Amino acid sequence: MLRKVVESKSLYRSFCFLSLSLMSCMCTNASAQPRLIQLSSKNFEGVTQASTGQTTGVWFVLFTSSVEPSLQPLSEAWAQLGEEQSGEPILHGLVDTAEDPHLTDRFKISGVPTFLLFRDRKMYKYSGVDTGADALGHFSRQGYKSSEPLLVPPEPSPIEAALDALKSNSKLAIAGATLAFLAVTSALLLRQGKPAIDKAKREKTTKEVKAQ
Repeated sequence: MLRKVVESKSLYRSFCFLSLSLMSCMCTNASAQPRLIQLSSKNFEGVTQASTGQTTGVWFVLFTSSVEPSLQPLSEAWAQLGEEQSGEPILHGLVDTAEDPHLTDRFKISGVPTFLLFRDRKMYKYSGVDTGADALGHFSRQGYKSSEPLLVPPEPSPIEAALDALKSNSKLAIAGATLAFLAVTSALLLRQGKPAIDKAKREKTTKEVKAQ
């Protein structure tokens, strides 16, 4: 009987040790995950909950453009800042405005880079010229308090999204039709101008023959 009790206690200790080890590994892996997430109109609201409570945490989002090579170093530094930060956990996101015009329109992004901080169910725009880690880190934790809190634009409804897509496609269709019209017009003008050129050449040749 005593032997069974000892074995039970030994198994219990082993179970507790394994449980603590597993929890420690899970915490280590969670803390090791990068805090920079690529955001788009497909996952922005679901991940950040910017206009629906912001229960996933504080988000600091950089709006940049992949077609601007001069901004590439800033994007890389932004990723590093998201991983090396200390203190209050702040999640860092990145939006490529060249690939996602919908988010650009939603947040009225007029130029890049643009930094938007989402916290306390509000939105704060960083207007400083210093894009260093210290300046941005200070803004995300304390400096934002001196900025004007802005209302977060709501996510477009399915109907609004469909209308935006239709509007975008309409612009492409109009642009395509315009190019086609210009191409046809140019071809017709060239075709009409060719007989006149040929006639001028023939008259010139006739005059040269008569002169001889």
